[in-house]
Amino acid sequence: MNGSGMTDVGKVRHNNEDSIFVSNEPVGALPNLYIVSDGMGGHNAGEVASQKGIAFFRDYIEHMASMDGDVDIMEELARGASYANEKVFEISMTDHAFSGMGATFSLCVLDRGKLYAAHIGDSRIYLIKKDGGIERLSTDHTYVNEMVKAGEITENEARSHPQRHLITRALGTEETLKIDRIVKDVSSGDFALICSDGLSNMVQDDMISGIICESSGLNEKCERLLGLANENGGEDNISVVLIEVSEVSV
Repeated sequence: MNGSGMTDVGKVRHNNEDSIFVSNEPVGALPNLYIVSDGMGGHNAGEVASQKGIAFFRDYIEHMASMDGDVDIMEELARGASYANEKVFEISMTDHAFSGMGATFSLCVLDRGKLYAAHIGDSRIYLIKKDGGIERLSTDHTYVNEMVKAGEITENEARSHPQRHLITRALGTEETLKIDRIVKDVSSGDFALICSDGLSNMVQDDMISGIICESSGLNEKCERLLGLANENGGEDNISVVLIEVSEVSV
């Protein structure tokens, strides 16, 4: 696999509370690993939550995950996310400066024609097919998404709703946490995208797909996505991790 990631503070915020991790090489028993985490909380607590969440997840995968026999990738992703949640929650409960902090947490591993993902919050995971089709694999854990599902507002109205940033599920805000598990078939030439809402709220899905399907390198595609989000207002921190499925072996 070939992945690239970038993050940008945007045009409105003064600090960047997003964190990303990109490894095209094995991490523990995992063949690769890609993460986007969007922090929330007062002062620098959001930045701490996103950074610590990734660090704790990696610590679990590198030192505590099963290393014997065939690894159950989906199970290890869920266990690692649960471990990271417990550790971030512990910090928020024992250090008053970080009380109430949390973060979105969306990650994936690609192996043998499958995408395995764990997801918490409103960062998004997309699959972009070779023909330009784009599919959102993750569900936004937000108040406005519940309103959309109930038919109270439309997707377009949700983009500008004053409570669109209200998350209903986040890493580190509760001692135990429900984690979405996603498994999806992928093919050579497909792309997987993980992004914070700083991109998805600023750029329509068809524009995202159009940029990714352009004949350019991964870094240039990431730069174009960040640039368009900023051109459209840059109202939040913007993070993207883009992975090209270069080969599929079984």
